[in-house]
Amino acid sequence: MSAPSPNDAPAPTPPPADLDAPFTGLRQLLASERGGFKPMVLLWALGVPLPIVLIIALVRGC
Repeated sequence: MSAPSPNDAPAPTPPPADLDAPFTGLRQLLASERGGFKPMVLLWALGVPLPIVLIIALVRGC
């Protein structure tokens, strides 16, 4: 038998899938050096202000 050639080496395994990839943009958007207004973006993203707006609309009778 001959020595194995470099082409017979097993293929390298692919890197593991990045499960956080869909959230990377949101995480970068929320990352702020100053803090400031960015937490409100998270609240809007989670839909917290929507029920508040609906309650105000119902109370005012719009």
